[in-house]
Amino acid sequence: MRWLAADLSGGQVVKTLNGQEITVSITDGKVMINGAAVTTADLSGSNGLIHVIDGVLLPE
Repeated sequence: MRWLAADLSGGQVVKTLNGQEITVSITDGKVMINGAAVTTADLSGSNGLIHVIDGVLLPE
């Protein structure tokens, strides 16, 4: 599934490709993924949609 930034809502839990879940929060209009801020959203790639964040998400 493709998640555009405008489709996300605070408290939403989204499953990643490897099956793990990430949590979305929105503060003052800024989208956060597991505490990392989305700096650039909705970049189209040949294999999906990319959101650039200011942190690193590591699989558990």
